[in-house]
Amino acid sequence: MPKIKDLLDEVHAEVGADFVATVIAGQDGLPVAEKSINGEFDHAIAAANFVNIIKLAGEVGEKMGLGKLADNLIITDKYAILTCLLGDGKFSWGLIVHKDANLGSLRIMMAEKAATMAQVVS
Repeated sequence: MPKIKDLLDEVHAEVGADFVATVIAGQDGLPVAEKSINGEFDHAIAAANFVNIIKLAGEVGEKMGLGKLADNLIITDKYAILTCLLGDGKFSWGLIVHKDANLGSLRIMMAEKAATMAQVVS
C-alpha cells in the first residue's frame, strides 16, 4: 500500500502548476496529512475549516432532500477549494488550486483517488 506522502506528491504532480495545497483531516478538524507549495500555508486552519464546511454542506443537502454529499466546491477571487469525504466519512480531503484550474478534471481525479486515500489514512 502506498504511503500518504507519496499519494499527496502524486496529487501535486497531476495538478501541476495550479496546485496550491492539499490537506486530509480527521473529523476532529486536525490535519493528518498535508502538502503545500507555500511554507506559510496554515494546514491546521485549513483542516479545521474543511471539516466544518463539508459537515455543513452534507447537513444542508440531507435536510433539503437533495441526497448524500459527493463533494463541495468553493471559489474565491484567487482560488478554488474542492473538498470531499473519504471512506465512511471519518476523514475529509481538501484541495486548493488556482481558480482557473480545470475543476472538472480535478473532481474526477479526487473521486478516483478517494478510496485509496481513505485506506491509507484509516
